[in-house]
Amino acid sequence: MLISKIMTSPFGKIVGEKSTITANADVGGATAGHSFKVYLKNEAGTEQGYWVWYTVAGVGNNPVTGTFVGIVVNIASGAADTAVAAATRAALIAKAGLTGLAVITGATNQIIITGRWPFDTTNIADVDTGYAFATTTAGSATVALNANLDASGAAGLDFVVRPYRSQTAAGAIYFREIILSVFDTAFTDGTTFAAIAGLANGVSLLVRDITQATIATIGGPLKNNTQLLAFADNAQQMGSIGWFLRFNLVIMFGGEIPIDGGLGQELCLHCADDLTGLTGFYATAYGHATSSIS
Repeated sequence: MLISKIMTSPFGKIVGEKSTITANADVGGATAGHSFKVYLKNEAGTEQGYWVWYTVAGVGNNPVTGTFVGIVVNIASGAADTAVAAATRAALIAKAGLTGLAVITGATNQIIITGRWPFDTTNIADVDTGYAFATTTAGSATVALNANLDASGAAGLDFVVRPYRSQTAAGAIYFREIILSVFDTAFTDGTTFAAIAGLANGVSLLVRDITQATIATIGGPLKNNTQLLAFADNAQQMGSIGWFLRFNLVIMFGGEIPIDGGLGQELCLHCADDLTGLTGFYATAYGHATSSIS
């Protein structure tokens, strides 16, 4: 039979470990057999080591030992640094299961590996490639739930609902409602949000894929009070300091919004402006996952 599991998921800023590699060009096939190690954690905090090693035109000795998972990158003799980096990014993305643990980005001669889950990990380490390695952001176990009180105070913050793959092994989570609570002690008449009026870029609700590219825009960008209130199907003032806004996705879009954690999808509340004028900006998504029970 089928049962529905109710899911309640707060939006939060997840800070995973971020590592940057700057690759060098190959010189006469010298990269063959050279390698580096990277460490990633899953949603439960279990760490797995990956040993990335190179072949040149298919030639190179495999150095992988122990419990490491090997990832082989094949390049051409004399490959430019940009070609080495592109081949490395492609090999990481192609490795089964790895993109459920990290987002792989970068351009030119860089490879950027960002953990998808909020944990500090063993730092990335070179074995003998001679590339430049840096842990540019240490992972944090603290998940910020308040967009306004994020420590960075910077614009362009992403607050996400990121389903675990284990939660959605049998399919997607179907979100049907989002609750947004906005607190601002500056407004007094119950009709305006002093800090929301006139945002330059606005707040958007997005569906993103495993590379964090936007699949669909559910709403926004919302740049002022009128747009925010119009987007909500239910808006209630909470005393003199805040608003409770409900977004019923079934009513607004004619159906629930499926987010498949197995494919690395996520709901994202993208705040493209600094919201420091608010005292609170919280969001929670509600939905269900359908499972087959024998």
